[in-house]
Amino acid sequence: MDLQIVSIRLQKSLIDDLKDLAGEDGLGYRPYIRQLLTHHVRNEKRKRAKHVQLSRDE
Repeated sequence: MDLQIVSIRLQKSLIDDLKDLAGEDGLGYRPYIRQLLTHHVRNEKRKRAKHVQLSRDE
């Protein structure tokens, strides 16, 4: 896995919630955030590709 370090500012309450959710899944919060972002981006790309295909079919 080719990882690049990024820095973002998040509300402490959001980080606390992410840590809680990650713990429930047996993950650290950083891998959990990476997993959330990966799933979101994959789904968004699929949705947009489907939209483009539907537009071409019209």
